[in-house]
Amino acid sequence: MQTRYKEKLAADLQSNSEDHQLVTARVAELQEQLTVLERDRELLLNLQAAISTKTAPGQPEQDLPGAPLPVHDSEVSSPVADDTPDTKPAAKHGGAAEKPARARRGKPAPSGKQESESGTDSTGKSPTLIDVVDDYLRQQTGPRTAAEVAEGASTPGRPVDAGQARAALEGLVSRSAANRARQGRTVYYETTAGRPATGEEPNRPEVTLPEAAQPADAPPEEGTSPDTEHTPSSEPLSSDRVLAALRELGGAQTARGIAEHLYEAAVDNPTTNRVRTTLTRLVEKALAVKSTQDSKVVYEAKAS
Repeated sequence: MQTRYKEKLAADLQSNSEDHQLVTARVAELQEQLTVLERDRELLLNLQAAISTKTAPGQPEQDLPGAPLPVHDSEVSSPVADDTPDTKPAAKHGGAAEKPARARRGKPAPSGKQESESGTDSTGKSPTLIDVVDDYLRQQTGPRTAAEVAEGASTPGRPVDAGQARAALEGLVSRSAANRARQGRTVYYETTAGRPATGEEPNRPEVTLPEAAQPADAPPEEGTSPDTEHTPSSEPLSSDRVLAALRELGGAQTARGIAEHLYEAAVDNPTTNRVRTTLTRLVEKALAVKSTQDSKVVYEAKAS
């Protein structure tokens, strides 16, 4: 009787240990997902803040007088006051007297002078991070990584790190102003084909074409791959398919690594989470095991 109790106790303890490991692994997995979501949220908030600084078309010209008026009103009005005796004969030459009135409101006349002295744009404000990154990318002859863009777009007065550059680049990709390509595990960015190096875009309809549906329109340069990030959020994903990929890879693999092997391209977070959910089902069916290596949750197929 005592022997049976010991065996039953050992079996219950083993079952409890297995359940404890499973719950611990799930907690680690949820913590990993939470970390990814928090990082993505911070990235999206930075991107939203960068985009929100761009005002609607037509408003910059209306807002222009507001900023420079306190500084340049005296500079503009004083020469006008000195030249008031000369404005009367100027009326004979077809509307020349109206130009001082426009200058009094702080419009085009002083803006060129200010731009050359201050180094800012015609609005008197510093360009947004997206504008800086976009301008740098359009000056390049080939694709660049986020780190290279951060280094090239940085200035002594405005340093740019890789995270900020990546957020701005993703904003350009979402607006079809840049293309994203992947070579191995490195992601490259380049401006959309046909866009000018500087200035405004002359043909807006070409920029708004669905580049994601036609990634081959932009020819790869310097050995880059035309494959873009894969986002198959609606594709069916079976347990057998994931298990086959896990066995094919062999050894311990992360959910993202398995997803990239399945789709042979970089994948987004929703796709990685779908693969992770399927892997969890495989673990529950005892077809795979889950463990933690270097603070990362990894999966490995059980020997059949």
